[in-house]
Amino acid sequence: PFSPQISLMWRQVARGIRLQSFCGPTKETTVRLHSKVLSNNAGRVRHGAIRTFSGSSAKDPPTTFQRAIEDKARYVEWDESGVFSPDMFAVKKMALFAMIHQAFPNKCDFDLPEFLDGAKHALELVLRTVYSPAFLEAAVDSTIENDEIRLLKDVMSPECLNMLKQGFKIHHDNGCTKFDLTQLDIRGCFLNNIKLADDNSSILLYVKFDTAEHVTVSGIKDGVAISESSVREADATWVFESPIPSTLRWTVVQM
Repeated sequence: PFSPQISLMWRQVARGIRLQSFCGPTKETTVRLHSKVLSNNAGRVRHGAIRTFSGSSAKDPPTTFQRAIEDKARYVEWDESGVFSPDMFAVKKMALFAMIHQAFPNKCDFDLPEFLDGAKHALELVLRTVYSPAFLEAAVDSTIENDEIRLLKDVMSPECLNMLKQGFKIHHDNGCTKFDLTQLDIRGCFLNNIKLADDNSSILLYVKFDTAEHVTVSGIKDGVAISESSVREADATWVFESPIPSTLRWTVVQM
């Protein structure tokens, strides 16, 4: 069971937390719980003219927050496994958990740890692809569409792909001729935010990565061939989008 402090925070969430938009294309989503209130004059209504709360509520479907509270054991399990950003306040964690219930009324349809594991694989796939010689070749010559470009088109938006191609073309124009990702350390992968479309037709999951990229860059500098190795440490947020509640198909829409 929750401690009194945690239970109080759940009640604060249930009273209605306005989830502010951080970034991205969809509008901010507001989650509110509306309570039923009897007027002070309810006692004047003839006996039998209204149904009792027990009879009415038994037929009402559970609200988003009721489902979230009933699923508190899974929230605790997720929180203890470190799926949320380390600096996130408990109230926001609970609000995001409630939004997951809003997006997926059937809790079997989505598992956050499983999603984050897939997000890490997506990060590694993208980075190893963009550091390949074939991708650099396609970034320099826009007429080339090889397997690497087709793969990236399948997992990310055109805007993300164009951003990567432009960045690597600039490196090439400055003398870089080859990139070799010798090691990739994914030191952290956390849920940082959620946004739902107003009609609940799609969801955005903001994933914060803590990475270290060990890269060797070869090229020509002042007419001399050089090769330099470095470690690029980065905190990056990638945004994954998928339609809901149909079969999930995640696409990277922001990096």
